[in-house]
Order: sequence, then structure tokens, then C-alpha cells
Amino acid sequence: MDSRIDILPKQPGVYIMRSKDGTIIYIGKAKNLSDRVKQYFQESNLYSRGWKLPSLLPLIAKIDYVTCASERDALVLEEKLIKQYQPFFNSLKIFQGFRLYVKVPPMPVSAAVTPIMVLIPNHIL
Repeated sequence: MDSRIDILPKQPGVYIMRSKDGTIIYIGKAKNLSDRVKQYFQESNLYSRGWKLPSLLPLIAKIDYVTCASERDALVLEEKLIKQYQPFFNSLKIFQGFRLYVKVPPMPVSAAVTPIMVLIPNHIL
């Protein structure tokens, strides 16, 4: 991004990342909007969380924000906005707390085997 990030307030709030066509691609919350958004653009953080951040960054054309009175208010607003807009990069959170396994049922070698995908909550493992 550029120096426009420097104008973000150091207050709690919600940031809204948009693509070139204005589509909301990610919504996040922060207790300090300025510091949190700057973290996305630090090279040391680029690959620290897997594929998500390197995939998200090139798509960001604009970042809007809404300041809140408290971190708790930011959490409530973030949840409301995510439910309302269902951004692609937030929808991935549906699977957090779960592990995906492929279950292959035992069958004779001659039979066709159809694997079954199973989501198992982490607390069961």
C-alpha cells in the first residue's frame, strides 16, 4: 500500500478491505486500527500465516474503516458486517476449529472406492 495507511487512527475499530471493483474481500477488527492494518504490509508477516495473506494483499485496492468506542464494540460490528457481506476471505473462518480428513472406507480391491470428506472439530481429536 502507501502512506495513506499512516492516516488510520490509533483507535479500536473495524477495517474493510475492498477490491478494485469495490467488492468487500475482508473485514477485520483491531484495538488499534493503524497498527493492525500496517501489519498486513510488513514483509516479515507475508508468509507467516500460510497462503491467505499473500493471496489477499494483491487484491486490496482500498481500505475503509469505522472507529468504535471499544474493542468489544469493534468485535460486535465486525461480526455483524461479516454476516451481512460475507467476504470471501472471512468465509474461510467457517472451517477454523475443524480439521478436514478424507475417510476411505474399507472395500475389496475390485470395488470402486469413494472417499468421504469429514470435518472433525479440533476439541474431539
